[in-house]
Amino acid sequence: GFFAVGAFFCISGFLITRTAIDSSPLNFIFNRFLRIWPALFVLLILSSFVIAPILILHKGENILIYFMNFQSTGPWTYLFHNIFLPVELQNSIQDIFSTNPNGTIFNGSLWTLPLEIRAYFICFFLVILGKKFGLLKIFITFEIYLFICIIGDLYKNRFIYFVYPDFIHIGAKFMFIFFFAGIVAIYFERKTVKNLHMILILLIFVLTLIIGGLIFEILGISLLVFLIPFIADKLKFRRLRFFKNDISYGTYIYGYLVGQILIYYFDFNSHKLFFLTTVIITSALALLSWFLIEKPALKLKNLNYVHR
Repeated sequence: GFFAVGAFFCISGFLITRTAIDSSPLNFIFNRFLRIWPALFVLLILSSFVIAPILILHKGENILIYFMNFQSTGPWTYLFHNIFLPVELQNSIQDIFSTNPNGTIFNGSLWTLPLEIRAYFICFFLVILGKKFGLLKIFITFEIYLFICIIGDLYKNRFIYFVYPDFIHIGAKFMFIFFFAGIVAIYFERKTVKNLHMILILLIFVLTLIIGGLIFEILGISLLVFLIPFIADKLKFRRLRFFKNDISYGTYIYGYLVGQILIYYFDFNSHKLFFLTTVIITSALALLSWFLIEKPALKLKNLNYVHR
C-alpha cells in the first residue's frame, strides 16, 4: 500500500505541476475544487445519512439517538469536519465497524486527500517562485528541504519541528517527497532522455529496493515518476478505450468503505471472493460517481468567467 500510494503521489506531482504551470491562480484553484470536493461531499452525505444509519439499524441501536449525536464521533461532525479536509480527519462514525478487522475506521482512503490538497497549493506557490527564479532551482531546493526534515525527524532533532510547517502533518513527509519528485520531473518533460540514463535509473531503483529502509522510501519510490512512463512507453501501453471515463477518483474514495461494509455483513472464507466482490461493487459506484457527479462538475471548468 505504501508503495502504491507513493507511486500515485509521484505521478500526481508531475501532472499537477504541469497544470499549475499552464493555469492562472483562479483556474487552478477552481479546477482543483471541482475535481475533489463535489464527489467528496456526496460521499460524506451518503456515509453520514444513508450508509451509517442502515448499519445502526442493523445493530439494533436507536436511529433517533444516532441523528441527535452532535459529539466528535457523530454523523454531523463526520460531514462538517471532514468536508474541510483537515490533517486530522474524523475517521469513525459512532464506532460502527468496531467488530471489523480494520477497526472503526469508516473510510480509510480519505487520509490522503488533505495531503493532496496541501501539496497542490504548495506546488502552485513553488511554480510562482520558479517562474521568477528558475523552476528547477526552486523545486530541487524544496526537495532538499524535505529530505532534511525527514532525516531530522528520524534522529529526533527538535529543530526540525520548528521549520516544518504545522499545516502538513510530519507523519506525511514521505508523501510530499514523492509528490515533489514529480515536480522535479517536470523539468525533464520536454528534454530527450536517453535509454542509457533510464537504465541507470532502473538500476538505482533496484539497488535501493535491495537496500530497503529509508534509502528506498526516500529515493527509490521517488524514481517511479521516471520509470513508470518509460516502461509504459517501451511496452507500448496505451489507454484502453473503456477508460476514457475517469473512474479512478471514485474507485479510490469508495473502495475502502465498500470493503468495510462487506466484511461487516459477510464472513468471507476466500480472499479472492472478497477482492472480486469489492472490485465489482466499487467499480459500479465509481461509474455512478463519474457520470452523475464528477463529469458534470468538471464541465464547469469551461465557464467563461473562469478564463477571464
